[in-house]
Order: sequence, then structure tokens, then C-alpha cells
Amino acid sequence: MLGRATIFSPSFVGVDAVMQQIYKKLTRLIQWFVLTLAATTSLNARAVSLGHITLESSLNQPLRASILLGNVQRLTPQDVRVGLAPRTAFQAMGVDWSSNLSDLDFRAVSSESGLRIELSTEASIVEPYLNFVLELVWPNGRLVREYTVLLDPP
Repeated sequence: MLGRATIFSPSFVGVDAVMQQIYKKLTRLIQWFVLTLAATTSLNARAVSLGHITLESSLNQPLRASILLGNVQRLTPQDVRVGLAPRTAFQAMGVDWSSNLSDLDFRAVSSESGLRIELSTEASIVEPYLNFVLELVWPNGRLVREYTVLLDPP
């Protein structure tokens, strides 16, 4: 009688257990990542917002305008930095840079309705419209937005 030859086959039970542990750890890591992303997104949903621009001057007058900030929480004018966005932001948004934009002054101020940005120029604006990209920076974020202002004759 011929004996049966047994071929040694290693047990894969140990490998399966290791793979299950790796799978559980990866699953926990993915869950943690998704929860962190969701928490960050919900925090950003409460981020500062830029409102519409309110024009207080006319063509051939020095510019006077304001923009109300939303969701400012406990921010003060000292907490925010506002100005024209870098030229790269203008290019990315398809907005032409104009040399007269360098005359714009931006200032964050407190008001009864919250924080607002005051825009002004010393010189009169002779072009019927201004198109610019504003950058707002605060301790927890940054916001860039395009504005177009149409100046009516007085």
C-alpha cells in the first residue's frame, strides 16, 4: 500500500487575524478622517462672509463705500486685515488689474450692525465703474471676493 504523501500547508489563520486587525485600524482611520473633515466643514460654514457693497458716492467724487461683514462672532477691527488681493488672485478670477486700484483705501471698523469695511479714495473717481478683488484675512481664515461698482453721475 502506498502511503499518502501529505503536503505541508501552512495555516492561514494567523494571516487572516493580522489582516482583520489591519482592516479594523484602516476603517477607524478613515472614520476619524471623515469626522475631522465634517467638523472642519461645519466650522467653515460659520466663517466670516462678505456682504454686498453699499455705495455712498457718485462719479467724479472721492469713493465712499462700505461692505458689511457677516458671521464675525467676536472679531474686532484689529483681528482682520483687508485690502486688494494679490495680482495672482486677480488673474485667477479673470479680473484685470488697473493702476487706479492702488488708490483704494480699506479699513475695518465697528458699527452698530457689526464689523464693516470702509472703502475710500482721496482722489475723485472718473471711471464709471471699478472692478476689483478684495482679500479679507482673519485669524481662522481668508476670503477673496470680486466686486464691481457702477458709479452714477451726481
